[in-house]
Amino acid sequence: MRKILLFMALVTAPLAAMAEGAGGSLLSTFDAHLKSLGCYRVLFGVRADGYESTGEYVVDGSDFYVASDGVEVYVEKGVKYQVNGAGREVVVDTAASLGNDIISNPAMGFASLAESLVATDLVVGGRQAVRLTPKQGSTAAETITIEADKSGRVPSRITYAADGGSIIIDIKSVDLCHDGLPRFDASKYVDFETVDMR
Repeated sequence: MRKILLFMALVTAPLAAMAEGAGGSLLSTFDAHLKSLGCYRVLFGVRADGYESTGEYVVDGSDFYVASDGVEVYVEKGVKYQVNGAGREVVVDTAASLGNDIISNPAMGFASLAESLVATDLVVGGRQAVRLTPKQGSTAAETITIEADKSGRVPSRITYAADGGSIIIDIKSVDLCHDGLPRFDASKYVDFETVDMR
Protein backbone atom coordinates (compact mmCIF):
# COMPACT_ATOMS: atom_id res chain seq x y z
CA MET A 1 0.00 0.00 0.00
CA ARG A 2 2.91 2.34 0.68
CA LYS A 3 3.94 2.14 -3.02
CA ILE A 4 0.40 2.93 -4.13
CA LEU A 5 -0.01 5.82 -1.67
CA LEU A 6 3.32 7.33 -2.74
CA PHE A 7 2.50 7.06 -6.46
CA MET A 8 -1.02 8.44 -5.89
CA ALA A 9 0.40 11.37 -3.93
CA LEU A 10 2.77 12.19 -6.80
CA VAL A 11 0.09 11.80 -9.45
CA THR A 12 -2.54 13.85 -7.64
CA ALA A 13 -0.43 16.39 -5.76
CA PRO A 14 -1.76 19.32 -7.81
CA LEU A 15 -5.37 18.21 -7.29
CA ALA A 16 -7.72 19.42 -4.56
CA ALA A 17 -11.02 21.16 -5.25
CA MET A 18 -14.10 20.88 -7.52
CA ALA A 19 -14.15 19.62 -11.10
CA GLU A 20 -15.67 21.90 -13.71
CA GLY A 21 -17.97 20.79 -16.49
CA ALA A 22 -21.05 18.61 -16.89
CA GLY A 23 -19.26 15.47 -15.69
CA GLY A 24 -19.06 16.99 -12.24
CA SER A 25 -22.74 16.08 -11.75
CA LEU A 26 -21.92 12.35 -11.84
CA LEU A 27 -19.28 12.91 -9.16
CA SER A 28 -21.85 14.78 -7.07
CA THR A 29 -24.26 11.86 -7.53
CA PHE A 30 -21.63 9.49 -6.11
CA ASP A 31 -21.07 11.78 -3.12
CA ALA A 32 -24.79 12.23 -2.43
CA HIS A 33 -25.44 8.48 -2.48
CA LEU A 34 -22.44 7.63 -0.29
CA LYS A 35 -23.35 10.38 2.19
CA SER A 36 -26.89 8.97 2.40
CA LEU A 37 -25.42 5.65 3.58
CA GLY A 38 -23.83 7.22 6.65
CA CYS A 39 -21.04 4.82 7.58
CA TYR A 40 -20.05 2.70 4.56
CA ARG A 41 -17.41 0.09 3.66
CA VAL A 42 -15.69 -0.29 0.28
CA LEU A 43 -13.69 -3.32 -0.87
CA PHE A 44 -11.26 -2.51 -3.68
CA GLY A 45 -8.50 -3.92 -5.84
CA VAL A 46 -5.53 -1.93 -7.14
CA ARG A 47 -3.39 -2.62 -10.21
CA ALA A 48 -0.34 -0.63 -11.29
CA ASP A 49 2.62 -1.65 -13.47
CA GLY A 50 2.76 -5.31 -12.41
CA TYR A 51 1.67 -4.57 -8.85
CA GLU A 52 -1.66 -5.89 -7.55
CA SER A 53 -3.28 -5.58 -4.16
CA THR A 54 -6.64 -5.57 -2.44
CA GLY A 55 -7.92 -3.60 0.48
CA GLU A 56 -10.83 -1.90 2.16
CA TYR A 57 -11.81 1.49 3.41
CA VAL A 58 -14.55 2.50 5.81
CA VAL A 59 -15.85 6.07 5.92
CA ASP A 60 -18.00 7.77 8.55
CA GLY A 61 -18.25 11.51 7.93
CA SER A 62 -14.72 12.97 7.88
CA ASP A 63 -13.24 10.00 9.77
CA PHE A 64 -12.09 6.86 7.97
CA TYR A 65 -10.06 3.66 8.06
CA VAL A 66 -8.01 2.15 5.19
CA ALA A 67 -6.28 -1.25 5.16
CA SER A 68 -4.12 -2.73 2.40
CA ASP A 69 -0.79 -4.58 2.17
CA GLY A 70 -0.30 -4.83 5.93
CA VAL A 71 -0.70 -1.08 6.44
CA GLU A 72 -3.65 0.43 8.28
CA VAL A 73 -4.56 4.10 8.34
CA TYR A 74 -6.99 5.55 10.86
CA VAL A 75 -8.11 9.17 10.56
CA GLU A 76 -10.04 10.44 13.56
CA LYS A 77 -10.88 14.03 14.46
CA GLY A 78 -8.16 15.47 12.24
CA VAL A 79 -5.40 13.08 13.36
CA LYS A 80 -3.91 10.36 11.12
CA TYR A 81 -2.49 7.15 12.61
CA GLN A 82 -0.61 5.01 10.09
CA VAL A 83 0.22 1.53 11.38
CA ASN A 84 2.85 -0.58 9.61
CA GLY A 85 2.52 -4.07 11.09
CA ALA A 86 5.63 -5.49 9.41
CA GLY A 87 7.76 -2.51 10.44
CA ARG A 88 6.15 -2.37 13.90
CA GLU A 89 5.74 1.36 13.57
CA VAL A 90 2.94 3.87 14.17
CA VAL A 91 3.26 7.28 12.48
CA VAL A 92 1.02 10.00 13.87
CA ASP A 93 0.35 13.10 11.78
CA THR A 94 -2.34 15.66 11.09
CA ALA A 95 -5.04 14.96 8.55
CA ALA A 96 -3.59 17.86 6.53
CA SER A 97 -0.90 15.40 5.37
CA LEU A 98 -3.48 13.29 3.51
CA GLY A 99 -3.27 12.93 -0.26
CA ASN A 100 -5.89 14.09 -2.72
CA ASP A 101 -6.99 10.71 -3.99
CA ILE A 102 -9.76 8.37 -3.01
CA ILE A 103 -7.56 5.66 -1.45
CA SER A 104 -5.35 7.77 0.78
CA ASN A 105 -8.27 10.12 1.60
CA PRO A 106 -11.63 8.41 0.93
CA ALA A 107 -13.57 10.94 3.03
CA MET A 108 -12.71 13.76 0.62
CA GLY A 109 -15.50 12.75 -1.75
CA PHE A 110 -15.47 12.33 -5.50
CA ALA A 111 -16.59 15.83 -6.44
CA SER A 112 -13.45 17.24 -4.82
CA LEU A 113 -11.01 14.99 -6.69
CA ALA A 114 -9.75 17.61 -9.09
CA GLU A 115 -8.57 21.17 -9.35
CA SER A 116 -7.46 22.63 -12.66
CA LEU A 117 -9.30 19.81 -14.40
CA VAL A 118 -12.23 19.75 -16.76
CA ALA A 119 -14.89 17.05 -16.31
CA THR A 120 -16.33 15.47 -19.44
CA ASP A 121 -19.19 12.96 -19.56
CA LEU A 122 -18.62 9.77 -21.54
CA VAL A 123 -19.84 6.20 -21.77
CA VAL A 124 -17.53 3.26 -21.09
CA GLY A 125 -18.84 -0.26 -21.69
CA GLY A 126 -22.40 1.03 -21.79
CA ARG A 127 -22.08 2.77 -18.39
CA GLN A 128 -21.84 6.41 -17.37
CA ALA A 129 -18.36 7.75 -16.75
CA VAL A 130 -16.52 11.01 -16.34
CA ARG A 131 -13.04 11.91 -17.52
CA LEU A 132 -11.10 14.62 -15.70
CA THR A 133 -8.40 16.29 -17.80
CA PRO A 134 -6.16 19.30 -17.18
CA LYS A 135 -7.38 22.73 -18.21
CA GLN A 136 -5.44 24.45 -20.96
CA GLY A 137 -2.32 26.01 -19.46
CA SER A 138 -2.41 23.80 -16.38
CA THR A 139 0.77 22.18 -15.08
CA ALA A 140 -1.19 19.01 -14.18
CA ALA A 141 -0.35 16.07 -16.44
CA GLU A 142 -2.75 13.40 -15.20
CA THR A 143 -6.09 12.17 -16.45
CA ILE A 144 -8.62 10.53 -14.15
CA THR A 145 -11.45 8.38 -15.54
CA ILE A 146 -14.22 7.33 -13.16
CA GLU A 147 -16.74 4.75 -14.33
CA ALA A 148 -20.12 4.26 -12.63
CA ASP A 149 -21.64 0.91 -11.74
CA LYS A 150 -24.93 -0.23 -13.33
CA SER A 151 -26.98 1.87 -10.89
CA GLY A 152 -25.04 5.02 -11.77
CA ARG A 153 -24.85 5.89 -8.04
CA VAL A 154 -21.41 4.54 -7.12
CA PRO A 155 -18.12 4.20 -9.00
CA SER A 156 -16.98 0.80 -10.25
CA ARG A 157 -13.52 1.77 -11.54
CA ILE A 158 -11.15 4.71 -11.16
CA THR A 159 -8.17 5.02 -13.50
CA TYR A 160 -5.38 7.50 -12.74
CA ALA A 161 -3.16 7.91 -15.81
CA ALA A 162 -0.01 10.01 -15.97
CA ASP A 163 3.26 9.99 -17.85
CA GLY A 164 4.92 6.67 -17.25
CA GLY A 165 2.00 4.63 -16.00
CA SER A 166 -1.44 4.27 -14.58
CA ILE A 167 -3.23 3.03 -11.49
CA ILE A 168 -6.53 1.20 -11.78
CA ILE A 169 -8.76 0.95 -8.73
CA ASP A 170 -11.61 -1.54 -9.08
CA ILE A 171 -14.41 -0.97 -6.59
CA LYS A 172 -15.62 -4.48 -5.75
CA SER A 173 -18.40 -3.57 -3.31
CA VAL A 174 -19.94 -0.67 -1.40
CA ASP A 175 -21.96 -1.62 1.69
CA LEU A 176 -23.21 -0.19 4.95
CA CYS A 177 -20.72 -0.74 7.76
CA HIS A 178 -22.89 -2.51 10.32
CA ASP A 179 -19.98 -2.90 12.77
CA GLY A 180 -19.13 0.81 12.76
CA LEU A 181 -15.86 2.51 11.89
CA PRO A 182 -12.69 0.74 13.11
CA ARG A 183 -10.95 3.03 15.62
CA PHE A 184 -7.28 3.42 16.49
CA ASP A 185 -6.52 1.68 19.79
CA ALA A 186 -3.10 2.69 21.11
CA SER A 187 -3.10 -0.22 23.59
CA LYS A 188 -2.67 -2.65 20.67
CA TYR A 189 0.62 -1.01 19.66
CA VAL A 190 2.44 -0.39 22.95
CA ASP A 191 5.51 -2.30 21.70
CA PHE A 192 5.56 -0.46 18.34
CA GLU A 193 7.83 2.50 17.68
CA THR A 194 5.69 5.65 17.56
CA VAL A 195 6.79 8.58 15.38
CA ASP A 196 4.78 11.74 16.01
CA MET A 197 5.03 14.12 13.04
CA ARG A 198 2.53 16.70 14.33
